[in-house]
Amino acid sequence: MANDKPFIVLGQGIAGVSLVWALMKQGVEAERIVWVGQGGDEQTGASWTPVALINPATGPSAKLIPDAEVALSHTYSLIDWFQTSNIWHLSTNNTVLRPAASQDMCAKMKQRFEQDPWPEGWAQWLEPGECAEKFPGVFCAHGALWIHRGGYLPMPSFLAAARQKAADLGVQVEYSAKANITQWLDKGTVICATGAATSGLTVDSALAWPNIGLHRVKGQLMTIRLADFDDSSATEQYPRTAISMKGYLAPTETPGVVAVGSTYEHHFEHTTFDEHGRQKLLTIAKSILPNARFDEESIRGWAAIRVHQPPERLPVITQHSTISGLYAFTGFGSKGLTLAPAAAVRFTQRLLRAR
Repeated sequence: MANDKPFIVLGQGIAGVSLVWALMKQGVEAERIVWVGQGGDEQTGASWTPVALINPATGPSAKLIPDAEVALSHTYSLIDWFQTSNIWHLSTNNTVLRPAASQDMCAKMKQRFEQDPWPEGWAQWLEPGECAEKFPGVFCAHGALWIHRGGYLPMPSFLAAARQKAADLGVQVEYSAKANITQWLDKGTVICATGAATSGLTVDSALAWPNIGLHRVKGQLMTIRLADFDDSSATEQYPRTAISMKGYLAPTETPGVVAVGSTYEHHFEHTTFDEHGRQKLLTIAKSILPNARFDEESIRGWAAIRVHQPPERLPVITQHSTISGLYAFTGFGSKGLTLAPAAAVRFTQRLLRAR
């Protein structure tokens, strides 16, 4: 290749993982990729949520995302490549259930399900009795959309495995706490997959992306143990699928412990887990599993900032207007696991053609 300068991917969240995978998928040698994490071995950021959903149905009415087959094909290819699929998404239990919260919402969801071009076998509507039989303990008084082509992933384990595999293959994995990215621009093509940190990056003493227009949304999530989990009746009601209804609840890697998310706070004074988030998430958990008893002493809270570009909540994938070799690949909000892999494939294809 005429231009043999390295590709430098800043950010080790889901956007960064997707880019590293996509570059190698396009034939770029691992030795020509530098992957830079912000901070040390203990990573922070929205991608490092305890659990993330692979959910092709968005919004209150469960609207199918555009190009869903392509998007999820790339998502599962990425997971396969990092060799975690045998644990996570091949299980028949790793699905997404979307209960209707009310009779009115049931009607809207059914109408949307009939209108959208769902691929065969991807989803089915469950009437209340069917839902209660398949998912005991879950609120399903008005029925639910059961999404077979979807699921959940424990993100810290997945991202750590991805980072290790990339290093084993020869990717240069580094860490930097500096906001100044000038040193990287001198070495190769720089792609900022840096989420909420993107707006604060600098080149020399000036902001690198002063007009990027990312909207910040605080999200809080918690893990909580189901009380009496060791009791057989409670164990039978432990959810074995991700459940999305005005928030979500999903199993974690620890038996008896579920993750509950997420708040969407457009106005906030701090970026830590707080009592407001705790109470909101408890309400979500109790609405999804109304008969369950939760051990509130076991709560572990988590908070981070997601970003997107308003008003359509789109990601930002762009070349810098004045700095050669600088790109942004960020702003996937809460849909990084569903959308970023496919976007990374398209982006890296264009990038390599341009070089």
